[in-house]
Amino acid sequence: MFGDEPILGFKETGIDTKGRIFIPKFTGAEAGDRISIVENGYGSLKLYNLLYMQRVIDELNKKCNPADGEKIQELSDRLQLLYYSYLATNSIDSQRRLNVPDQILREHGFKDKAYMQGCGTNLTIFNSRESYDSYVRKLRAE
Repeated sequence: MFGDEPILGFKETGIDTKGRIFIPKFTGAEAGDRISIVENGYGSLKLYNLLYMQRVIDELNKKCNPADGEKIQELSDRLQLLYYSYLATNSIDSQRRLNVPDQILREHGFKDKAYMQGCGTNLTIFNSRESYDSYVRKLRAE
């Protein structure tokens, strides 16, 4: 299942005319896996297993202690950010492809290729090699 094991690896892949993206084998993706598509700024998206997203939401809700107003506000803000960055959920098909709605692809600058980087609990997909390289440079500079 997508994300059962840490998602580690890099892959360049195509996007077909129907907006389907081949999901690499290193993700553990299987037919029927439900994947959440999450905004990650212009030029990239994050893919999470829907069950993982549900666990994160449940854990944040459990940590809300009515006696600690400041902590509740912080957790509430984190939940709101999560909710507002969520874009869609689709299932992996029998050929390990994920259909990403055309509007999402257009709004984030995707054309015919995607550059995928495993990030432990998620898969980040970039719209160009330049976007990917720029992100890696920022990480190395920090």
